[in-house]
Amino acid sequence: ILFFGILIIITLIIKSLLTIICWYLIYNFSWGVVVKLKTKLIDLYKNYNYELYIKKSSSQYIQYIAELTNNFNKLVLVSIFKLTSDLFITVCIAAFLAYTDLKLFLTLLIVFSLVTLLMFSTVKERIVSYSKEIQFNSIKVLTEINNLFKGYKEIKIYDKGEFFKSKIIDGSNQHAKY
Repeated sequence: ILFFGILIIITLIIKSLLTIICWYLIYNFSWGVVVKLKTKLIDLYKNYNYELYIKKSSSQYIQYIAELTNNFNKLVLVSIFKLTSDLFITVCIAAFLAYTDLKLFLTLLIVFSLVTLLMFSTVKERIVSYSKEIQFNSIKVLTEINNLFKGYKEIKIYDKGEFFKSKIIDGSNQHAKY
C-alpha cells in the first residue's frame, strides 16, 4: 500500500507538470494564431481602396481586429485545447489511481483539492498583476488600431501603414506574454 501511495503521489505530480506544460503550449500557440489573424486583417484593411474603406465605420474595423480576434482566442481556441488536454490527462490518471486503491485515491483527491485552494489564494495577487498588464496592453493595441483607421487618408498619403502595423503587432505580442 505504501508503494502504491508513493506511486500515486508521483503520478499526480507528473500530471500537474504535464498540465502546466500543456497550458503553456496552448497559450503560446493560440496567441500566435491571434497575432497572425491581426496581421492578416491589418494587411487586408490597409490595402483597401478608399471607396471600399468608407463602406464601414472605423469602429467596425477596430472591433474586428481587436475584439473578435481576442474573443476567438479565448472562447474557441484556448477553451477547446484546454478542455481536451485536461480531460485526457485527468481521466487517464484518475482511472489508474481509482483502479489501484480507491480509498487512497479519494484521500488524495481531498488533499490535492485543499492544496489547490491554498495555491490559488497565494497566487491571486500575481493573477491581478497579470490582469492589469493585459488590460494595459489591450488599451495600447486598441489605441494604435484606432489611430490606424482614424488617420486612414494620412497613412495612405505618407505610407505609414507598416509603422502602425508594427506598433499593433508589438502590443499584441506583449499582450500574448501574459
